[in-house]
Amino acid sequence: MMKAPPPLGPSVLDALGKSPHKERLADYLALLKPLDDQGRYLPFDELRYRWQPGLDTTLCWALVKKARAAQYIRLLPLGEPSRWGRFMLTPLAQKTLSVVDRQATTAALEYMTHHIGETAHFSYLLNDLIEDEAISSSQLEGGRDHYAGGQGHAQA
Repeated sequence: MMKAPPPLGPSVLDALGKSPHKERLADYLALLKPLDDQGRYLPFDELRYRWQPGLDTTLCWALVKKARAAQYIRLLPLGEPSRWGRFMLTPLAQKTLSVVDRQATTAALEYMTHHIGETAHFSYLLNDLIEDEAISSSQLEGGRDHYAGGQGHAQA
């Protein structure tokens, strides 16, 4: 079972200036980053084993959360009552999106299918993809127009 992160009060970071934490301030401040040393976005349950022994897990988690919150991007309102969904675009996600963007163009897809002799099948799939994209775009634009005024949506 996954361990839940500790609750973080508004003054949790004040403890960094007090003993015994201030003696290890450099160790704590090294954790003020959204990803681990290998560039992974890990949950609390996995991160807590990677912190140096003797560091307070609540303070460590507060620093990681602070670094992540600074990089969150608001997505769209979710749930009842609605709260803004947020995400963080990691370097791995950016790299993946770039590859998809380059490899999923019409020219790239036509080139690939031409080499495997499925031009007719590709034409059908490409038309279906274009129709799906048009439907998705219109749905997103309709949702964006609906929420553009920001009528009372709380940020998560």
